[in-house]
Formats: sequence, C-alpha cells, structure tokens
Amino acid sequence: MSYPATPPQQRPFIPPLPRRIRKVGAPLGVIIALGTVVGLIVILVTAVNPVGTTIAFTLATVALAIVLLAYLWLDRWEPEPPRLLLFSFLWGASVAVVLSVALEVALEPLFGTDGTIALGAPLIEEAAKGLFLLLMMTGRRRNELNSLTDCLVYAGITAAGFAWLENIFYISDSGTLAESLGTAALRLVMGPFAHPLFTTMTGIGVYFALQQRSAVAKAGCILLGYAGAVLMHALWNGSSLTANEATWLGSLRNRKSAIREASRVGGKSQAKAVKNFAAQVVELAYVRDRIDRGFGDQRVFALQNEEAYWVHMARAAAPTLQSLAGYRAPGS
Repeated sequence: MSYPATPPQQRPFIPPLPRRIRKVGAPLGVIIALGTVVGLIVILVTAVNPVGTTIAFTLATVALAIVLLAYLWLDRWEPEPPRLLLFSFLWGASVAVVLSVALEVALEPLFGTDGTIALGAPLIEEAAKGLFLLLMMTGRRRNELNSLTDCLVYAGITAAGFAWLENIFYISDSGTLAESLGTAALRLVMGPFAHPLFTTMTGIGVYFALQQRSAVAKAGCILLGYAGAVLMHALWNGSSLTANEATWLGSLRNRKSAIREASRVGGKSQAKAVKNFAAQVVELAYVRDRIDRGFGDQRVFALQNEEAYWVHMARAAAPTLQSLAGYRAPGS
C-alpha cells in the first residue's frame, strides 16, 4: 500500500534583522567643527614659523602615535567606538586648548606669572580636559563608560590631544633648529605621558562617581579625582628646584662646594652632571628675572617653560642630587 507524499511544510518568512546603528553621542558635525578648529590653529602657527612648525608637527605626531598606540592596546578587550575616541582627541586639541589659553591669559593678573605656571595652569588645564569626561557621563555616551579602563582610555586620549598641540606650540616657538630639537627632546622624551597621567586622576574620579547613587557622592568623587590631577600637574610644574638646593645654588662658592661633595659621592661624572644642573638653574633664573622686571612677553614665557624643562632633564641626569638632599651650604 502506498501513501501520498506529505507536502513539504513551508517555513514562515522571517525578515532579516535590521543592521544595528550604534549611536554613541558623537555627532559628525561636531567632529568636523572641532577638526576644523585644530586645522586652523596649526595653519596659523605654521604661518608664523613654517620651518619650526613643520619640525614640531612631525616630532609631536611621532610621539603622539606612541601614546595613542599605548591607549589603543589598553582598550583592546572592549574597543571603544572610533568616532567617540576621535571626538575625545579633538576635544583635547581644540576646546581644551582654546579654553586654557583664554582663561590663563585672563586670569594671569590674579595669579601672577609664577602663580599661573605653578597653580593657575594646572587648575585651568585639568578642568578643560576633564570637561570631556563630564560630557561622557551624559546621554548615550554614558553607555560607553563600562569600566575603569574605559574612563582611563578617554581621559588619556583627551589629554594626548591637548599635549600634541601644546608640544607643537612650544617646539615651533624655539628660535633655532638646535633649540627646537632640544625642546622636542625634553617634552617628547622626558614627559610624553605627563598630561595623560595627570588627567587619569580625573578619569578615576569619574569611574567611582558612576558607582554612586547620591549626587553629592558623585560630585565628591569627581572633585577628588580632579584635585589629584591638579596636584600632580602642579608638582610637575613646580618641581624644578627644592628648598634645600636653594641653600647652595645662590653663590659660586657654595655651588663649587656642592659639586665637590657630588664628586666625593658619585665621582667625576656626577660632579659634572651636578655642575650642569646648577648652570641650567642659573639660566632659568635669568629668564625669571626678565619677567619679574616687566620684560615678559609670550616669547619669554615660552622660554621660561623651555628652561624649566631643561632643568628637569639636567636633574634626571644627576641622580647624585638625591644623595645631596641633606647637604646644606656651609654657614646656611
């Protein structure tokens, strides 16, 4: 006996899932606008000093690539949206820079020259960079802050954008090729991760704020993180000279005495390094004197920052200075 074949059952038509569009709160128009601002700033600096800016742009971009690769490696497990990362970089290189320059110029009469460098700049610059992290806590962007790593990545890339443009400013402002290369060595070799490290503290504060329910607790975490960023930045800006070193740097006789002590402790090479450190401190002192006498302009302020970085480099090359921490000039 044969049975009629069972007609094949037709499966219900299931339409394909629509392509998911990941909206991350980084409007293309805003990114284009910020990119335009960055481009105009670079063009303006290039018009003032074409050769210096070309050198500065090339070297600063190489250092930037290293920093960004480090943060992209950190972000490898749960990659953030490229558009939002680009937004954070452009914020640092445009909004944060423009706000910082404008406020530092406006508030310099309040802080004074020394106060602006030591305290005003950290307060203003860390706030300008940290504003992006506050922006990340709003709207769809909040969904991307899922871990401490996310907060560190956005903080670091925002600060990397700021540091990149700041490095271009300082390197291109040098008078000669040798000075440009020297400034580049100081800023790009000694401290390429300095700004990202400072802003990391704000990122940590934002991460802990996201774990809180109380608005007061959220604000407290953010303010503590910001205070940590300002403190680290201020210590970096103000660490050129210790109070103890001032006791033997004030006269030739005392400097020679300290150099002899360095030779006894670390040998001739360290004596030479301490001597070079003392010479760099004197160079910085002459620039500060010009500012104190009312002859400071944008070029002199840039030179002051450059000399301060030279002091940092000279200190790093003279570890015997740590052994001289308890040394005081005779009679002081």
